[in-house]
This record gives sequence, structure tokens and C-alpha cells, in this order.
Amino acid sequence: KTLPLIQFQNHIKYFKNAPRLPDREYEHFAWLAKQFQVFAEMLTFYVPSPKAIISSFTEQPGYYYHAAGKYSILRKNAAKKIFNETSQDKYAKYLNQNIKLNVGNYITLSDLEALNEEDDFYRSLARESSINHLYIIISLLQCASKHYSTISTVGAKRMKLRILAEIAREQL
Repeated sequence: KTLPLIQFQNHIKYFKNAPRLPDREYEHFAWLAKQFQVFAEMLTFYVPSPKAIISSFTEQPGYYYHAAGKYSILRKNAAKKIFNETSQDKYAKYLNQNIKLNVGNYITLSDLEALNEEDDFYRSLARESSINHLYIIISLLQCASKHYSTISTVGAKRMKLRILAEIAREQL
């Protein structure tokens, strides 16, 4: 294994089970999905050719795109659970609301007092409700499938079929 692979695996192992709030679990899964997606993109750039000899599936970009897709599915399911438990009236006022940050300004004590944890939660829910989860999931899984298509081993063909089945399941 190469040093970047080992470092990434240690990074994920450390943060994967990090403590998180149950009502913010979708944010954790979104973060994990993004980590896997970015690593897959870097690995895609690093691997000299799609037909390069790869000694392990964990050295293959498709593995990381697939993991990103799986975490995106977990994100969607966690968000759906929270949406089912929360009235849309509570976060509707935050829909289509842009938050403006004053870059370079200091945060004052009155700014901190104005921050409300409940408002932050509903603002986060409003943002999550505008996410097209299906598009993200399908895009990541299609990238994984594309990368597995370039490998001619039986294991890679099985992984491609499994990913295609996951794509079909998500589209139902």
C-alpha cells in the first residue's frame, strides 16, 4: 500500500465513528461522502491509465466513488428520518435564505448571543431539503461503475453489477 492510501484510511478510521448529534447525522455522512469523493478524484488523477495494474481494490478510484455513494445513501436516509420527525413549518422560513458572512470582520459577543442553536438546526434542515440526493448518489455510483468497467477481472465485473443494482434500487 502507498502512503496516501494508508493516510486516508487512518483519517477515515479516526473520523468515521466520531461522536455526533443524532439529529445532525446527515451532516456527518455528507462529510464522509465528500472525503471519499475527493480522494477518488485525486486517485483518478494519480493513476496513469485506467488499465494500470492495481494490486488491490482499495487502490482503485471506483472503490472510493462507491464508498462515497454509499455514504450519500446513508445521508439521504438520515435526512429523511429527521424530515419525518420534524414539521416543515419549523424550517420553512429558512428555505431559499442566503446567509451572508462578513469576511474579515470580528465576531462580537452580541453576534454570538444572536446565534441560536435551534435556528441553526432548522437552517441546516432547510439547506438539506434543497439537496438533490438522488442526483448525487447516481453520479457517484456511475463514476464507480465506470472505473470498474475498465478492469477485466471477475471481481470487478461483480462489483460493477452490484453498483448497477444499487443504482436501480435508488431510482425506484
